[in-house]
Amino acid sequence: MDRTDRTDRTDRTDRTDRTGQTDIKSRTGRTNSSSTFRKGTQTKRSYAPQTLLRAMDILSCFTFEQPELTSAEIASMLRIAPSTLYRYLAAMEQEEYIVRVENTNRYAVGLRMVAMSSVALCRSNIRLHGEPILKSLLGALGMSANLGVAYRGYVLHVAFAMINEVDKLYSIVGRCSGLTCTAMGKMLLSAMSRAEMHSIIGKFGFTHSTPNSIMNMERLEDELDSIRDNGYAVDNEEKSLGRYCLAMPVYQQGGKVVAAMSISTGDKDRFAEDFDNIRQVLGEHAASLSARLGFYSN
Repeated sequence: MDRTDRTDRTDRTDRTDRTGQTDIKSRTGRTNSSSTFRKGTQTKRSYAPQTLLRAMDILSCFTFEQPELTSAEIASMLRIAPSTLYRYLAAMEQEEYIVRVENTNRYAVGLRMVAMSSVALCRSNIRLHGEPILKSLLGALGMSANLGVAYRGYVLHVAFAMINEVDKLYSIVGRCSGLTCTAMGKMLLSAMSRAEMHSIIGKFGFTHSTPNSIMNMERLEDELDSIRDNGYAVDNEEKSLGRYCLAMPVYQQGGKVVAAMSISTGDKDRFAEDFDNIRQVLGEHAASLSARLGFYSN
């Protein structure tokens, strides 16, 4: 048995004690998705090679808010010894899954991961059919349009059409946003069963982005009930101050909600005064995408 195998086995014996349920909030104030994912899928993970799982945990530490990390920061987030982590980092760097940031002691996700993610995006029917519809929505309303799906405890942005170049700088395909502080996120949560919603919030928590963000279950449940009754979700400066969003569901064949489509604007007066028209136009475009995915409403 080599040293790596012995170390992995040692890591495995105290894995739960080191990760557990403490410190699930990362430095960004969000739930540490790596540790909670590990807790929530412990049974499934027990059948997989521990070395592979550890490498996945390392990759999960990198986010849009934390694109670069030192080895000490990664070791702290995963609660493993720096000496153990070094061997993983060296192997992942050699295979270009991560890279060292020039003239620093920090690491970042490598281009090999970018190449792999492009494969997943290319086969997404939601993105393929959604992009031209978002462009049409942008043209009809003159507002930025987004398309997102639920991914673990977040909204994964799979397509967008931005009103100006500045917005494009901050709208990256693959970017993740909180489920509880965005119109798309709340729309997706409203389509889940109560048990599934509670499970996700229990693992990933609430996302505090502005003073308007929902931060307790009672308020969230009231909001989701309203969304189910109305058929749409609103973000009133919950994700970003000065931004207002409206989201509606996208269905696949069989009637399951698989995505949410939204518009966003900084024009508070227009958002309020033209709300009914905005909702109608957005609903028509969301229904168009649903039809392309095989769902036709009565």
